[in-house]
Amino acid sequence: MGIRRAGIVKERRGKYGGHHAEIRLAADGGGWNNVNDPLLQEGLAEHKDY
Repeated sequence: MGIRRAGIVKERRGKYGGHHAEIRLAADGGGWNNVNDPLLQEGLAEHKDY
């Protein structure tokens, strides 16, 4: 999974009705990843709600 820019995050927020859970990995330089990422499931990533 690569880094997703803020514009794509906004676009996805609109697509999912204005509320879509994503995670931000502390070690990924501000990259955004899918909420189903294994790092989140193992407690190695921080969960963010928008």
